[in-house]
Amino acid sequence: MSEKLLGSLGGIFSKKWKPKKNREIKGPFLSRNDSFIRKGSHLEQRQRLGLTDPLPRSNPRRIATEPTSALEKVEIEKAKQDDALSDLSNVLVELKGMAIDMGYEIERQTAALGDYVSKN
Repeated sequence: MSEKLLGSLGGIFSKKWKPKKNREIKGPFLSRNDSFIRKGSHLEQRQRLGLTDPLPRSNPRRIATEPTSALEKVEIEKAKQDDALSDLSNVLVELKGMAIDMGYEIERQTAALGDYVSKN
């Protein structure tokens, strides 16, 4: 099914892939510079940067009474904007962590792929 879909995309995926029957399909080879070692240093780096604890979502401030003066309305609007900026900041920190993790994973897979290509 997937080969049919890839074949329909045109020349990029026109070569068909069939597994060889005479040997097992093996995964990437682990090297000394594996992610197990790097993961530990990565966690240490995240701890030093203060990124290890999950960030709590901000609790929007609730005002029980309806604001009467313009100054109170401005203060409430400032509080709402602060909450929104805090939430945005937390999301950006999470995205930064994900990007760092993705970078390490891409490096690990590139190294594993390089080892695989050099052996074939």
